[in-house]
Amino acid sequence: MTDRTSNHINKLLIILLILFSFNSTSVNGQENISGVINKYAKVTYCDNVADYVVIGNLVQASQFSPGDYVLLIQMQGVGIQTAQDSYGTNVQSVYGTPGGYEFLIVLSVNTGTGRIDFTRNVFINTYDVAGNVQLVQVPFYNSPTVTATLASQNWNSTTGTGGVLAMIVGKKLTLNADIDVTGNGFNGAAGVSGIGQCVNTNETANNHDSYPDSWNNAGYKGEGVAIHDASKVLLLPNHAK
Repeated sequence: MTDRTSNHINKLLIILLILFSFNSTSVNGQENISGVINKYAKVTYCDNVADYVVIGNLVQASQFSPGDYVLLIQMQGVGIQTAQDSYGTNVQSVYGTPGGYEFLIVLSVNTGTGRIDFTRNVFINTYDVAGNVQLVQVPFYNSPTVTATLASQNWNSTTGTGGVLAMIVGKKLTLNADIDVTGNGFNGAAGVSGIGQCVNTNETANNHDSYPDSWNNAGYKGEGVAIHDASKVLLLPNHAK
């Protein structure tokens, strides 16, 4: 009788262990993702010699922790010709590495100063914060499933952050929904009502390649990698339209 009871108990324990094992795999292996999965911070200082960055907004800096995978990326930084008749015809200067990026691992975060150091102490690129450099926290997933639309935070030209979606997948990515970043990048031109005066009516006033923000008979320009002139002066507001 004792042996029979013992056998039943052993079988029950085995069944419970198997069920626990299945439940554990289901919970730990289920990586459902959707919406915005990244966190963003504007880099206010980048040391290209000691290879560390500073996040001036300490709240943003506190989003990062040692061991985090991150993406360091410069969004803009091209200087163009602004003289009339040759506006934007060629790249006059480059600040840092526009479009340059690299994946890094956070070594330490100083939440008092916003300084972030990395496990690799040599940057691949040279970065210039005048070209809007941002640090993006990149999540790691083993085998994630996209259950609803996956997107990036909209690019914000004021904060210099967003417009990037990044993740690291160890094995398989399952798409049960879309990855869609349509319209999340550089801002398009806002519509504006002019006075309706064409170049033939007043050629001297209306035959320019660019106009200041105050001009009432030209449309705004959309954003791009060029936000400076050849001397590192911002295109806005004197060349907004």
